[in-house]
Amino acid sequence: MDVATGEGVSAALAGVESVIHAASDPRRPNAVDVNGTQRLVEAAHAANIGHFVYVSIVGIDRIPLGYYKCKLAAEGIVATSDLPYSILRATQFHTFVNMLLTNAARVPLVIPIPTTMRIQSVAPTDTAERLLRCLENGPGQRLPDFGGPEVMTLGEAAEQWRTARAVRKRVMHLPVPGKVAAAFRAGENTVHEGAHGTIGWQEWLLKPKPIPEPSSRRTSRGECYRCSRSAPSVTQSCLGRPHNQLSEPCQATDNYCSPAIWPLSLPQSTLLRGHMKYTRLY
Repeated sequence: MDVATGEGVSAALAGVESVIHAASDPRRPNAVDVNGTQRLVEAAHAANIGHFVYVSIVGIDRIPLGYYKCKLAAEGIVATSDLPYSILRATQFHTFVNMLLTNAARVPLVIPIPTTMRIQSVAPTDTAERLLRCLENGPGQRLPDFGGPEVMTLGEAAEQWRTARAVRKRVMHLPVPGKVAAAFRAGENTVHEGAHGTIGWQEWLLKPKPIPEPSSRRTSRGECYRCSRSAPSVTQSCLGRPHNQLSEPCQATDNYCSPAIWPLSLPQSTLLRGHMKYTRLY
């Protein structure tokens, strides 16, 4: 199904009692987050859905980011519908912070980041458990915000990341002007009053990552699918070690690879895979 076009949406809702809507696309927020949510809400109403859960982001009403404005508009669509609903705002995942730091570390010599911005990242598993409780409790409309157990600066997170990943490059502060950056420095993206997960950033960094299911998709020879970096051969990862030696993760994403087959990257909307039997919308 495709919420951006509406293709397959009605068919996907046939016989479904509850929906968790976590589909989002920062590159096409109007098409997916706004118009896609409107299509999904209309289809859910026609299918008599008993509980519609929308996954949003903490701080979207306080940070003047274009993508956040679309998320806020999507919340309004859900809230003004006739559906029994819940809206859960969560902070960014640990995986997202890891991706930001990994990309920044590709710059030669240093890791340039806005070190004074504040974060309160949360483990995807903590968020999945929170969503399960939401379904068990029934429609609650706007729920308390949900974030990680600790607030820190991006610079502090980067130092812990360097230690855990054994990265020698030093962190360099990158000044970022503007109202959006100022809001992140002020911690408008953190949970002021709400619920918190239990797995902190450092604990998540040091915790062994599960081996994802192999995908049928393969890469071209000499390229690691997980991070698209060149590899010595089709059976080796970007670290230069054989993929069938599962003691080392892919350098960019911390997900393990299988021999000659690289697993697809899982979007946020699949975070409940394996945790529940409800129908998910991708």
